[in-house]
Amino acid sequence: MQRAALLNLAAMAAAIVAGIAAYLLLFATLVHKPLTLDIMGAYIDQKQRIMDATPSPRILILAGSNGRFSHSCAQITQDTGIACANLSTTASIGLKYQIDAYIDRMRPGDLLYLPLEYYDPAYPMRDDVGDEGAYLVHAAARRLPEIYGWRGVLRALFSFDLRFAISAVGEMLLERAGIDRRTNLATMNAHGDETGHTDAKAQAYRARNAALPKLSVSKQSFEDADYWSKVSLQLARVRARGVIVVGGLPTTFDDTEIAPEALVLLSRHYAAAGGCLLVLPNRSLYPRSYFYDASYHLTESHQHAHSSLLAPRLAAVLKAGGCPPAGVEP
Repeated sequence: MQRAALLNLAAMAAAIVAGIAAYLLLFATLVHKPLTLDIMGAYIDQKQRIMDATPSPRILILAGSNGRFSHSCAQITQDTGIACANLSTTASIGLKYQIDAYIDRMRPGDLLYLPLEYYDPAYPMRDDVGDEGAYLVHAAARRLPEIYGWRGVLRALFSFDLRFAISAVGEMLLERAGIDRRTNLATMNAHGDETGHTDAKAQAYRARNAALPKLSVSKQSFEDADYWSKVSLQLARVRARGVIVVGGLPTTFDDTEIAPEALVLLSRHYAAAGGCLLVLPNRSLYPRSYFYDASYHLTESHQHAHSSLLAPRLAAVLKAGGCPPAGVEP
């Protein structure tokens, strides 16, 4: 009886090991998302090339898709004569992964502007692992330990489920059929900005934008010590390179409710990291009709108008060599 029990236990263990091996083999070598995840690597590679071609001292913009759609380095350069590179991709990528990708190319005297999307404590990025974790499992698994440590590696390796597999197979079929994303490398300009999201194209999304729920930004979003300690750690790495750090507000609908205490806390976070917070008089809030296909995506014309409001303020901080003692006034 004891021998039979041991054999059963060994068979169960072998089945578990085989199941884990098959799971990892499936997602590390076969199933992937070419349209929504693999594009991240292509974006990062292209933006690294843009950094290499952009002289210092320069303005660098880093956020999620709000940074890409709503901010125009082309406009900032036109307005100020200062070189500018837009490093933004998507908010679902971890900040650590992005800083790792760009920090060796940052130079003393550069200004890094971060209009990061509002953080939602209900959807935290555990162990700094964002959507890039699944991408790296397939594209560069050997890099996982150096980026995240063992906890992050486990989180990345076991982030897949049946829903992911089904959507991945769908994307692979779409790619094979020659269907591409609406936005891709072809819609990015030489500065790294998103282009082509015109007011005319936005008409198709007007009803959708109007139906989106109102965003509420509470002070609780800025009281998450674990999240902001991780952000501060990345900002400290940037400051150690001699880079000026300026925080900003993301663009969103003008019916967004922002608690006054929230901006006070956000300003303190940047000040503690040796930077400052730039708040425009309109707090980067615009009518829903100014947006393309989402609350964080201004249309191209308003992208340029918003960037023109930012341009002289960012230029003043860059030329001064750092943030003023009291931060950046509107």
